[in-house]
Amino acid sequence: MPSNQGQAPILTKIEQKAVLNSFIGTPQEIRNRAIFLLAFRAGLRSKEIAMIKLSDFIKTKYESDEYESDDLLKVITLRKDVAKGGKISKAHIVDTELRKALLDYINTWHSLYNRRVETLFITKLGTSFSPNSLARLFLDLSKRSGYHFTSHSGRRSLCSILINNDVNVFKVKSIMRHTNIATTELYYENDEVMLGDIMANL
Repeated sequence: MPSNQGQAPILTKIEQKAVLNSFIGTPQEIRNRAIFLLAFRAGLRSKEIAMIKLSDFIKTKYESDEYESDDLLKVITLRKDVAKGGKISKAHIVDTELRKALLDYINTWHSLYNRRVETLFITKLGTSFSPNSLARLFLDLSKRSGYHFTSHSGRRSLCSILINNDVNVFKVKSIMRHTNIATTELYYENDEVMLGDIMANL
């Protein structure tokens, strides 16, 4: 879907599905699916995804080779060192497809990566991602899928879907974890599809 110049492209749900299908049978398919959905269904930033830990997602702090859906938190706390602006914030992990992808990855984490790395998402070399290397991963996935998107496209796409479902601006602000309501309002002002629909219905 076209976007305003200088802004991350927005993907519709149909386009997101096509991107996810492009992962099938590729190296790191399980990991990349979970990373992609954390951006597009929970609105996490590249830094947040890169630095998040397994313990951030699990209710009980025990180690298991097989976690179940009930073990996975629905609201996670993003630590000060993870969240933007150094402020503790919350992210909602409720999308069904996202939760399944996370469980699939978490349950293969120990067998795939037999190394002591604190972060949940690990590169093919067995090291932690940096925010920049995770952003590059999104660009690689974009090229492979044939759809143009960046690491910030997830947040823009999620916000666009919320807006087009008539979610109150203050609730959108809370879900997107914006510090200032003016940031949220910019999404409304720049959503060309929504503005076009308003004009068409006058």
